[in-house]
Amino acid sequence: LLPSVFVIMGKSVESAGIVKSDAAQRLSLFLPIVAALTLFGEKLSEGKLIGLCLAFAALFCLLWKSDSGKKSGSAWRQALLLLGVWAGYGIIDILFKQIAKSGTAFAGNLLVAFALAGVLMFACLFAKSVRWRVESVVGGIL
Repeated sequence: LLPSVFVIMGKSVESAGIVKSDAAQRLSLFLPIVAALTLFGEKLSEGKLIGLCLAFAALFCLLWKSDSGKKSGSAWRQALLLLGVWAGYGIIDILFKQIAKSGTAFAGNLLVAFALAGVLMFACLFAKSVRWRVESVVGGIL
């Protein structure tokens, strides 16, 4: 899931822009919040509810902003990519919470997850015969 969400985020930034893509990523917090209330037994207090409403209202206002004539892809493509960012990051957050809740070594599991994601991304790049540039590799390593 990690490599695919990284690719979706990149395509979303190209199509919808960084502001909307970042807002969709932040709005993905809605999914872990629902999971916390339904799966993890978190209690919703009045203060938490007010804070959540204000935060989501602010993020929705960022997404609602007009493109002012910007033509960077179809509206459907942008919507699907933003939905992919929203759902992907939300599901990943829930899965990370599940790992932390399980009592296993979270840092070790996170390292394994990112290492596997890196291997999958390299495999995809090699399969697509991507042309490697020294500057890009050095920048990526840094």
